[in-house]
Amino acid sequence: MIRSFQLETLVGSVYRKGNIVFLPKTGDTVLSPVGNRITGFDLRNNAASTISVESSHNYSAMDVSPSGRILIAGNDVGEVHIISLEAKKLLHLLKVSEPPIAIKFSPDGKYFAVLKQSTVVIYEAPSAIENTNPYYMKRVFSDFRDSPTTVDWSYDSKLIGVGGKDNCIRVYPMEKYVNFKPITFTGHSDAIVKIFFESDNYDLFSLSRNGQLCIWECSSDELQLFVPQKKESEGELSEDEIAQREDLLTKKKNKLSKRMEVEEDENQTGKRIFYKKTSRLYFSDLFVDQRRANLTCSDFNKTTRVLVTGFANGMFSLHQLPEFTILQTLSLAEQEISTVSMNRNGDWLAFGCPNLGQLLVWEWLSETYALKQQSHFDTMNVCEYSPDGANIATGGEDGKVKVWESDSSFCFVTFSEHTGSVSGLAFTQNGKAIISSSVDGTVRAFDLTRYRNFRTFTSPTPAQFSCVSIDSSGEIVASGSFNVFDIFTWSMKTGRLIQILSKHTGPVGALKFSPTPGSSQLVSGSWDKTLRVWDILGDATPTVTLEFTTEVACLAIKPDGKEVAVGTLDCQITFCSTESETEFGSIDGRNHLGGGRSDSDKITAQKSLQGKSFRSLAFSPDGSYLLAGGQSKTICLYSAERQLLLKKFQITQNKSLDSMNEFVHHRKLTEFGNMDLVEERGDGDAVTLPGVRRGDMSSRSTKPEVRVSCIQFSPTGESWIVTTTEGLLLYSQGSRKIFMPTDSDESVTPITIREALTVGQYDKALILALRLNLTELSMEVIEKTPLSHVDAVSGAIPYKFHLPFLQLLNRGIGKSKHVEFFLIWCEKFLELHLLTWQKGKDKTLLAVLTSLQKNLLRTLDISLATYNKYTVKYLINAGKISLVKKEEEDDVKEEPFWEDVLANSSLQPEEITEVFNSSLNVREKND
Repeated sequence: MIRSFQLETLVGSVYRKGNIVFLPKTGDTVLSPVGNRITGFDLRNNAASTISVESSHNYSAMDVSPSGRILIAGNDVGEVHIISLEAKKLLHLLKVSEPPIAIKFSPDGKYFAVLKQSTVVIYEAPSAIENTNPYYMKRVFSDFRDSPTTVDWSYDSKLIGVGGKDNCIRVYPMEKYVNFKPITFTGHSDAIVKIFFESDNYDLFSLSRNGQLCIWECSSDELQLFVPQKKESEGELSEDEIAQREDLLTKKKNKLSKRMEVEEDENQTGKRIFYKKTSRLYFSDLFVDQRRANLTCSDFNKTTRVLVTGFANGMFSLHQLPEFTILQTLSLAEQEISTVSMNRNGDWLAFGCPNLGQLLVWEWLSETYALKQQSHFDTMNVCEYSPDGANIATGGEDGKVKVWESDSSFCFVTFSEHTGSVSGLAFTQNGKAIISSSVDGTVRAFDLTRYRNFRTFTSPTPAQFSCVSIDSSGEIVASGSFNVFDIFTWSMKTGRLIQILSKHTGPVGALKFSPTPGSSQLVSGSWDKTLRVWDILGDATPTVTLEFTTEVACLAIKPDGKEVAVGTLDCQITFCSTESETEFGSIDGRNHLGGGRSDSDKITAQKSLQGKSFRSLAFSPDGSYLLAGGQSKTICLYSAERQLLLKKFQITQNKSLDSMNEFVHHRKLTEFGNMDLVEERGDGDAVTLPGVRRGDMSSRSTKPEVRVSCIQFSPTGESWIVTTTEGLLLYSQGSRKIFMPTDSDESVTPITIREALTVGQYDKALILALRLNLTELSMEVIEKTPLSHVDAVSGAIPYKFHLPFLQLLNRGIGKSKHVEFFLIWCEKFLELHLLTWQKGKDKTLLAVLTSLQKNLLRTLDISLATYNKYTVKYLINAGKISLVKKEEEDDVKEEPFWEDVLANSSLQPEEITEVFNSSLNVREKND
């Protein structure tokens, strides 16, 4: 099962470029193109998922069919993917020779239009009817003086409107009609950004880049177009009629003018349809106190007649048409809004900002954000799992630390206190704080409960910190530096510097504390070709020193703390002991890592591979496997015990990134160099500085190099994450449905299992279901077992089925509504078998138990208001209990008091009774 990892979702990147769309049926899921993948964000359930279809280049345009079952997306090289949203699989690949500018489905779902650089092509959409040519090219329109920019269909799918950079709007019919022919009309002074048809007629709204809105009224009062009559065949006419027709044609050619022919044709067939501009409106009123910005995107809800427009300065506006009444105006950011989409009901607005990598969903009626997600402004450097696996922390070149939920893939907090690139991350053992190091000379501690920076660690001399780690007790923080070659340790409680370890003579590239509880061992690797093991509680002298032939780039410590894997710049992975200067083995990963040839490389990919190495290592929770990644598109999975390669994962197939191809086509190599390096820029495009790899020196790099910067295994062992050029990729094996029966024979069938349930043999039914290894059937047996039989059935489960049964309980707590029922199962099962696991020391059970703990904590996660309500109830009940106890104590004390009075007093019994009754009356008044 360790080899069955597959990409589950893309975390940390929410939007790159292209248009975003809502699913038309529900309207609560928005699809966003993220590089060469498409991610869907479920706004109702607060979850994100990535479609398992990967393009060869970045997606630039897409649209969803009116039924919500088909997604059509086009990339930068003219490949159009037809994707099934139900199966999330690729159905067909259509090549259109040019990158599509826009894609639009017709309202009836029978056609879809693809806008290219010079033409508009209409295809028949896929349907349930079998067809030998399912993507038949219906119509082609190519009479454009400049590139088209937008397209829209009429309500009955009979007309299609196209706007372009030539400031013109063209309306074409899908069929040949007598009273309608293609119309071209002008009226704008800038490029057309969007056009929209009305919901029940052929009226048009058009918007241009300079902020003009024109309303075009169609002359036809009728909603249907006339179909031309078929010509009668000459064989059915008489000779006299044929002669008369020939004479009539001769007279028309010789005597009648072209104008008279048109008039006569109109009299015979009816009046032709034309458009008339009724009004011109301007958005200049929105920029009274600021500089006017260009209109960049727009969308129109035909049901509510609400128009939303986005501008280059990050502002958007809402208008009611046709009155052009301003409903709302808001500035989202200072960067350009490139795309906007409105859901079916018109209450949610989705915005995409490519410069910030930001995706926003705004509910304009309540003026709140339904979704506000932003990726790192630049590339990600490091990532780290929380101890329970529920959260993922990332740090990037932009100096920000973001924390994401591993289940929903949503970011819930961003720390921006660093002023430089984040170089290292580490969670405390309880998961309530995160430590980050940066090249700005600070190491900061962030509280994940109050979301604040509560500690800042600095060095006596300015240092650029390269890595950070915290010990298992959470009391000591250590960080290495690039420029001063020292290791600094601080106290987590006081923030004071404890000591400086200064034996390294080169930059400290990596350091890790031993994960063993109570251990004070620190392992560090440096560019001085040494690995040193320190005892933090002892003196500043390393206990173990190992020397290598090249610089140490990365390291990983085994969970037992006795073994460390070291990656060097010669692409070697060496396994060493942390207790003595002993090497267990090594792996030569040069041929495993693989590589590609950059567009600017003058050498081959094989020669370039000699300068690449692993930059990140990670052990699995049980220490049996090792993940390694570096300056390549490949991640290697090794067996730590046998030092053998098990599997290679290719993180992407996106050829929009550099160093993806191993060979460069000879046609691209000219006397001026590689043609891929020649930039094709239009008006307003920025020029990138040559040689820029890190940061944002002039503009975003159009073709960044593919690489892996950090890898981390989940504490549960069921998933692992990797930071790449495209973002944070999460690989998991929990979502795969694999039928792998164990100890199965002819008697083990679903029928026999259900028969055992019927007669009350619950232990037999559960064991048979575990042998068959069908998840849904096993869950059915568990849920049908009465509570009175839970104890007996738990004790009857054999040891070899403990692991799959724990996985079933973990699944039940995480997804089932019967939380208490599964908690009882867990309690009984753990009470019976926990001692057996401690004796056996099975490492595979640790990951499942950690995952179980994660689901339990998430199940018990309640809101603040609910928590306060339960707290108040507890305090009230506790106060009542304390009052009752106090009264009981008072009664106990009062009884011997009156006994002493009766025994020692000289008063008469009648007088004592009167005093007693008066004291009771005083107490009742006080109460």
